[in-house]
Amino acid sequence: MLHIRIKNIAIPFVLTGWKKKDMLTPLKISETDWKVELYILPEIIEKELPPNNQILVHGNIEIYIQKPENWLLDGLNKKSSDETMRTAKYIYEIYIESMRRAVIYARMNLNLQNIFEMNSNFHELFDNSFFSSKKVEWSLKKSTLKIFSFEIPRSNEINPLFKEDKLVSPKKWKGLQKFIDKNILPSKEVEELLRLKQKTAWNEKRIATIESAIIIEFILGKKIQKILIAQGVSQNKIKDIKKDIGMSISLNLLIPLSISKKEYAKQKSYIEKIDKLRKIRNEIIHEGLKESSIELQIVSEGIDSAIQLISFLDIKFP
Repeated sequence: MLHIRIKNIAIPFVLTGWKKKDMLTPLKISETDWKVELYILPEIIEKELPPNNQILVHGNIEIYIQKPENWLLDGLNKKSSDETMRTAKYIYEIYIESMRRAVIYARMNLNLQNIFEMNSNFHELFDNSFFSSKKVEWSLKKSTLKIFSFEIPRSNEINPLFKEDKLVSPKKWKGLQKFIDKNILPSKEVEELLRLKQKTAWNEKRIATIESAIIIEFILGKKIQKILIAQGVSQNKIKDIKKDIGMSISLNLLIPLSISKKEYAKQKSYIEKIDKLRKIRNEIIHEGLKESSIELQIVSEGIDSAIQLISFLDIKFP
């Protein structure tokens, strides 16, 4: 049994009315290859919390892998830089996935829509040149825990905030005022897609893909419904066939059939890029595609294309 501990990570819950003994009960999250136990750190509270006391907390994630593969053990023992990096990415994926599930279940079942992920980044967990390193420990067969950290090679990539095309010049500043003066705001859906596009600048691909696909499918469904009603199709008939009209049919068949040949030629590349995003979404949902296997360019271009297509459809079918 391989045991990996991620120490002192931020927990996205605000506690109230807890006692020290309550912190002995973990959240348990399981996958085929691993099991996770998420503990609130008991040492953060010296005495029992009164019912009206609230506190943001930290905790430990205990990861258990029954039959670890050789590459994972080689990586933990730092036998090669490639295996060490692969191991670190695998541990990080487990951390992100378990935190994501905890948040989603809390939002769905405890009505805690206000909580948000407070995840440490990759460097914070593993890079021994960071002040916050030494957060990850491991042991095999209940042996003494060892620290797992290493110096991560520095990338030459520029921080997304400081890339040249993202810097605001005096010219852009004045141009921004012109857009503000026009007072034309995008729809709420496009606004949300713009927010998700921002996530891709920080290499957050999985959530951006899933959430953007949900928005795109919702908007296409609304537009198709308007088109069918305009063609004389009854509301009852639309209700009957609604479940059978998925994102693929809407995007690749019904939308092209609803616009002119000239309009389709202009929108074709956007539709194709959105369809690539849709396929990535399906691989995530049905095959468990990992963050590291998702191509950033497909997600980024897919969201950009959705913004362009939706803006066109908003004008064509208001």
